[in-house]
Amino acid sequence: MYPNGARGLRERLARREGFSDDYVTLGTGSTELIDLVIRTFVAPGEEVLLSVPTFSMYEARTRAVGGVPIMVPITEDNTFDLHGIVGGVTERTKVIFLCTPNNPTGARLDEASVRRVLGLGLATVIDEAYYEFADNPQTLAHLLTEFPNAIVLRTFSKAFGLAGFRLGYSFTHPVVTRLIGRLKLPWNVNGVTIAAATAVLDDMAEFDDRMRRLRSGRDYLVQELSVVPGLRGLSTDGNFVLVDTHHTGIDPETFVQSMFAEGVLIRSLAVHHADHSYVRVTVGDEDQNRRCVDAMRLAVLRLTPLDGATAAVRVNAQPM
Repeated sequence: MYPNGARGLRERLARREGFSDDYVTLGTGSTELIDLVIRTFVAPGEEVLLSVPTFSMYEARTRAVGGVPIMVPITEDNTFDLHGIVGGVTERTKVIFLCTPNNPTGARLDEASVRRVLGLGLATVIDEAYYEFADNPQTLAHLLTEFPNAIVLRTFSKAFGLAGFRLGYSFTHPVVTRLIGRLKLPWNVNGVTIAAATAVLDDMAEFDDRMRRLRSGRDYLVQELSVVPGLRGLSTDGNFVLVDTHHTGIDPETFVQSMFAEGVLIRSLAVHHADHSYVRVTVGDEDQNRRCVDAMRLAVLRLTPLDGATAAVRVNAQPM
């Protein structure tokens, strides 16, 4: 028996935002939807505008169709360069990608800024893969009623924890839904995945409690890591915390290896971030968060170049 197109799930997702089901497309993860959007709107030699660093698939799929990714670096304080994004548009620009909250920085664009970009009239992807993690989650899907060029992406991989099931979805104007649907393979989402997504939507009380605990853990990591000598934890709207290691003098890759030796996995952003001094820590449960903070303290003590001032810090930082 072939999947039936998951109309029930599409209707349910649409109702949550006040749409009809012809606004919804399901994909095998939001990566399929990214690919569909690019293949629909971008021809070889045409441009796709990206705020970088960001999710690598935007660039990868643009290059796969012969498109030209135009990179607009984020600002020094890890926020979007709105002036650079608007100023980067040319007659060859066909799609703009806005990941909000951004992967990997966790920065979020306000509605006024997104409206300004949508006002350019180009196909604009608003990737909300991480939006449920924000302290005050606010979707921008309602902008579709005003801007038919808006393309809002969501996923079940992040907050819902179904990454292995591969399910993403988009909200688009029905005309755009039909356009990208022409390139979508039939039966792309299987019945088991549809059942799993339906099950998690049936228990939103558990979901809300899990998000509350995650936000509390994120606040704990930011606070505790910021008092480790030389580190600075940066609050984000994602399920992760950025940690600035610049003042330790420790290379991020070395930092990652030291943490790995303590049984803690973190990610270096040295190849993604212009500053080359950031690592990213995913928020875990209470025990995992404590272990991470302890391991970072040890890493700083072990790896920081020892001079007179550092020696004094090490003595003061030793646990009692």
